[in-house]
Amino acid sequence: MNFISPLSISNEKVTNEVLSCNGATDASIDIEVTSDPNSTFQIKWTNAINGSEIPGSSNNTSISGLGAGSYKVTVSTSGSCEITKTYIIKEPAQLQSSLVSSESPKCFSEAGGSIVINVSGGTAPYKYSIDGGGLVSFGTASDTSLTHTISNIGSGAHTIVISDSNACEANTPINFDISIPEALEISNNERT
Repeated sequence: MNFISPLSISNEKVTNEVLSCNGATDASIDIEVTSDPNSTFQIKWTNAINGSEIPGSSNNTSISGLGAGSYKVTVSTSGSCEITKTYIIKEPAQLQSSLVSSESPKCFSEAGGSIVINVSGGTAPYKYSIDGGGLVSFGTASDTSLTHTISNIGSGAHTIVISDSNACEANTPINFDISIPEALEISNNERT
């Protein structure tokens, strides 16, 4: 008695089921196909929404360079057996940042300015860099939107770049100015 293997898809591996960044194309799908050794099979990957074939994917057990979307694999044999499986690749919301307010100190100090920023989207926790300096982390992994205050900013024009835990940068940098009053000098000109 000969046992004929049924057609099946197994050992599925989806890499970056949620993309690293909004708009990224760093997902991949790998499968294994089991079938009757006496029959040949065909593999076809398509966009599950519009049915268009994924370029370069014909008869491959893996596809890569995928963006957000729904992907369908169809495996068929010469004996007209067919199975399909659909995979959904998601993406985080676009990382966005904005300046809520900036405050220059009322009295002289070397680094007394502060700003309030709003950050949303991406994959928290977040990081910021002022004028290309080191990265400073803020927020927690569960944050999807937050308002954050940055203090002790020196005088002058500044640019802050916001990034997320996957090193995706916000849509636009935040530009602002801090003005620090000049130091008051008091002199005693006593005359005797």
